[in-house]
Amino acid sequence: MHNCSKPEIFDRTELWLYTEEGQLKTDEHLCLSAYQPVHGENARTWQVQLKECGQYETEYWDYSTNRKSFYHRKSGLCLDEPSDRVSGRHVAHIFKPTLSKCRRNDQNQVI
Repeated sequence: MHNCSKPEIFDRTELWLYTEEGQLKTDEHLCLSAYQPVHGENARTWQVQLKECGQYETEYWDYSTNRKSFYHRKSGLCLDEPSDRVSGRHVAHIFKPTLSKCRRNDQNQVI
């Protein structure tokens, strides 16, 4: 079995809450956040992460009824349906969400 709340692992079966303030959080007080790595192959590309909620500006999302998707307030990018597999043993069925430019009615963006 895997630990579904490890920060680097995302599980679609976890209970997620969208708060009035705009946080997407698990029932275990972990928030969906985004950041830009400074170094490495993904430098300056916004990445999604799961971390302990701390009311940081990178934890807030808005839902667009026009686009029918969540968008990240700080980056202005939309949350995509998870498609990138998390690498490692015993996590073949786990996918990591991504961020991309918002597009109206894009089937790959989270509704």
